[in-house]
Amino acid sequence: MLYSMIDLYQKDLVKMVKKSIFIRNFQQICKVNNHILSRLSLTIALIWGVFFFFLSIAASERSFLPFFGLCFLVSGSVYLLSKFIVSKHVYLVLPLMYAYLIYCLLAAIYFGVFTPPQSVSVTFICLLVMSPSLIIDKRWRINSIMISSAILFGLTSFFYQAALIAKMNIINCIVFGILGLVMGQLMYPIQINYIETQRKLTKQRDTDILTSLFNRRKLSDTLDNWDSNYNPHPLTVAIMVDIDQFKQYNDRYGHQRGDVCLKQMGRCFSSFFKPYGLSIFRYGGEEFVALGKEYEYEELRSICQKLLKTVEALQIPFPESPDGILTISIGFAEYNLCHAYDYKDLIDMADQGLYKAKEAGRNRAVGYLD
Repeated sequence: MLYSMIDLYQKDLVKMVKKSIFIRNFQQICKVNNHILSRLSLTIALIWGVFFFFLSIAASERSFLPFFGLCFLVSGSVYLLSKFIVSKHVYLVLPLMYAYLIYCLLAAIYFGVFTPPQSVSVTFICLLVMSPSLIIDKRWRINSIMISSAILFGLTSFFYQAALIAKMNIINCIVFGILGLVMGQLMYPIQINYIETQRKLTKQRDTDILTSLFNRRKLSDTLDNWDSNYNPHPLTVAIMVDIDQFKQYNDRYGHQRGDVCLKQMGRCFSSFFKPYGLSIFRYGGEEFVALGKEYEYEELRSICQKLLKTVEALQIPFPESPDGILTISIGFAEYNLCHAYDYKDLIDMADQGLYKAKEAGRNRAVGYLD
């Protein structure tokens, strides 16, 4: 009894871990699925296009031209959607992928059963084997679609094809359908674990070890992505933060104490900026930069004032400071009001605001336009 309870608990734990891995990597899974969808739909569109071209110049079998033309248009449309729209709205990937899969399965059933000459349906069998391994999603969804389509294919073949061909189709459907489901079941954990491993490696590469914030490399990649890709919600705000007199703090207490201070500041900045939807990066040394969108200039000022008070509340002792505690200086800029040329120019403007804050006596927030 005890062993069965332990075994049941372990199975539940494995399910929870798999579910959390799927949720944690959902964004990347959608990107991988969209990449597969775009390549696959383009390939299928080209195949249908070739069929359509040769049938259009052939003297016979022109009755199937509308079918091939429709398949070409649908596949081409799916490719364009995945390339130019879904890539920017990844939550649309799975609905589009399943809609296209269902269309392909129905087209394969029609192509295999109703187009002459009547023979074993190779196209549908190929889809039955390959599809469960191509789509990275919860298995019950893809399995439900594949089983339903296999039943529909078997019934259609039974009623509309010769008995011998129908028998061969049904046997092939059962054998290769099971093979496809088994392959999909085996491939799924491999695909998910690979994506999870890549996520961990990327996080390790992009995270500052000391503060656990994003590092300078991640900042550079983020800015490059914003510059190269159209985004409906562009980056509009930058906040530069510098720990006041941190070099003197290191000289007085030593680098180990300084590292502890940076860790504390990193946790403080991370928890502070998260509710505002701002991403915080370690810019270098004791400097940090926060980037975000959809805030006005005066709203930024209010956020920065709250950050000053949050850091003061840490009460990190530092006798050399005029306030007796470690403080920060802040510079900020807003893209439209400051007329920034690009995102890097916006950060430079926030840095100029930080310089003004330092010149004015530290422990304050100053905007580029102040």
